[in-house]
Amino acid sequence: ARVDHTGNSAALIDAAEEWLLRHDLLRPLGETTIERLVYAARAAAEEKIFPRIAGQMAQADRDALDGICDTEGGDSVLSRLSAPPRVPSADSIKTECQRLQVLRALTPGHIEWEPVTANRLRQWAAIVRRLDARALRRYPPAKRYTLLAAFLRVRSEEITDAIVEMLDTLVGRVFARTDNDLKASRASQFQLQEESVRTFRVLAKVLLDPAIPSEKVR
Repeated sequence: ARVDHTGNSAALIDAAEEWLLRHDLLRPLGETTIERLVYAARAAAEEKIFPRIAGQMAQADRDALDGICDTEGGDSVLSRLSAPPRVPSADSIKTECQRLQVLRALTPGHIEWEPVTANRLRQWAAIVRRLDARALRRYPPAKRYTLLAAFLRVRSEEITDAIVEMLDTLVGRVFARTDNDLKASRASQFQLQEESVRTFRVLAKVLLDPAIPSEKVR
C-alpha cells in the first residue's frame, strides 16, 4: 500500500521499521535484511500497479505514447514536451498554450489512478525527465505506458501553472508601465496648473490695480 504513495527507498524502509515497532516485532537479523525485503516488496507492488494502470488504456493511447518516444526524425516529442518554459512574453504564452494542447491530446483519458497519490505521479514524471526516449523504449510496456501517462498528466499541470505565472508577470508589467505613464501625466498636469496659477496671478494684479484704467486692461 505504501508503494502507491512513494517509491522512495528511505521512506519505505522507515515505514517498514515503524510497522515492526507498532507490532512489537524485533528487527530482522542482518543489516540489509529489511532493505532487501523492502526492495522485493516494492518490485512486487509495482508489478501489480503498472499493469493495472496500463490496462485501462486503449490501443490508440498506447500507440500515441510510443509515438512521443520516436526519435527517427531527430528529437522526440518527449524531449520537446520536457523542455522548460521560456522567459515570459506574449509569444512564450502562445507557445506554452500550444504545448499544453499537445499534452492534453496525448494524455490518456479516463484513467483511474486511485490509490496512487499525486506525489507518486510526480516521482514517475521525474523518472521520465531523467531518461531519454531510447531508454524509455527499453522498459516493459506496462511500466513505460504508466510512467509516460503520469508524466503527461504532471507536465500538463506544470505548463498550466507556467502559463498563469507568465500572464501574471506580463499583467504586472502592464500595470507598472501604466503607473509610470500616470505619474508622468500627473507631473505634466501639475506643470500646466502651475503655469495657469502664474497666469491668473498676473491677471489678478492687472484687474485689481487701480492705476490701470479699464480701457487699458485688455
